[in-house]
Amino acid sequence: MANEIHEAFQNHPWCLKILKDANYTRVVSGIGNNEVDPFFLKLLHTPSTIRAVVHLHNIASQPDRRSEQHASDVSVSGSPDGMPSVREYLMLLAVGEDTIGQAGLCHGGFLATLIDEASGRLLAVNRLDGGSSPYTVLLNVTFKAPVAAPANILVKSRITKVEGRKVFLTSTVQNDKGVICVTADVMFVSRKAKL
Repeated sequence: MANEIHEAFQNHPWCLKILKDANYTRVVSGIGNNEVDPFFLKLLHTPSTIRAVVHLHNIASQPDRRSEQHASDVSVSGSPDGMPSVREYLMLLAVGEDTIGQAGLCHGGFLATLIDEASGRLLAVNRLDGGSSPYTVLLNVTFKAPVAAPANILVKSRITKVEGRKVFLTSTVQNDKGVICVTADVMFVSRKAKL
């Protein structure tokens, strides 16, 4: 069942606090359909890389609502300030030993990839992708502290501005103590519509 808590998160108060936060809605990811790319589904989702992942988002227009929901069911309507209704996307992950770049630490490129994935999923949930995959045109990553592996981590992406086909986001990676170890500025551009 989708509401079950994976064993990787069960005995970790930090993970349970995130999973039980009433301000977030669990997203049933699109495994097996067009919403998931093979890179994540086949290459990275293994017992030694990404052992478990839970996708969550908050809805600005309904911040206290919590339910299980398919990503395709989310309303596209924006909030009164013109921003998308879903502003924040979370990926809680249990990462394994094959994510290590050196000396028990997650590889920086792997962490940047997770930021890119969470940001892209946030666009898809809001249907800001124009029906096709937008392009990542900026991924400016700052590493503030090392991220241990294997471990549980949280990737959080937030939309800060939308200008036409451009969507600007900020993202973070937190360790299992809630410390922000990585920050990023991200920009996606939707493809031009075909005439």
